Amino acid sequence: MLDSPMHATLATRMSEQSVAAVSVRYAVRPALDAWVLPEGKVPEATAHYMAVYRIFGLLLAWSERIRGERSVRIAADLAIRWLKEHPRTGADPDVCVIEPAPPDFDDLKSLKLWEPGRAPPRLAIEVVSSSLPHKDYGSIQERYAAMGVEELIWDCSYWGAGMADFKPYGYCYGRSGKLRKHINATAAHRDHLHIGMTKRGAAAKTTFWN
Repeated sequence: MLDSPMHATLATRMSEQSVAAVSVRYAVRPALDAWVLPEGKVPEATAHYMAVYRIFGLLLAWSERIRGERSVRIAADLAIRWLKEHPRTGADPDVCVIEPAPPDFDDLKSLKLWEPGRAPPRLAIEVVSSSLPHKDYGSIQERYAAMGVEELIWDCSYWGAGMADFKPYGYCYGRSGKLRKHINATAAHRDHLHIGMTKRGAAAKTTFWN
């Protein structure tokens, strides 16, 4: 459960006025049975596979360009597990960026973060599925909320706890609602993923870690 309430107003692209938003808050308890990763690949629609393939290809090309400078690898549907006491639970993002990459990356079947030399993904991407939207909009967010994640900022988009979707990040947009020109990539969170956590979440003292 978050330490303090969060409120949001969603700016529309059609006008300069703001629209009041309702924030729903509830305590997330560990649901280990629901967080168990399925064995085998879950069938998805062709459009979903195409979106994942395109994102994977773009990130793979980027990683190849910087391979001599940084130890970066791109994974798809790789199980990320962080609870040693419950090793069957975790998350399996459609695409993720791992840095630094472990030496045995090509042989990995899952990334067990309690093992030496394992680092959590720097970026994890979920492509919302039309057949399993409850997973992407519900259970996945609950897992992150239970860990203490309070806000996410990425590529001029902002998400706060209790919000159903991302909204435009204020720094990137002018009063007219249009994207500003010549914005700083770091300030706009385009060159990194910003993850804000509560103090209890950062100290691994939320319900997820109990």
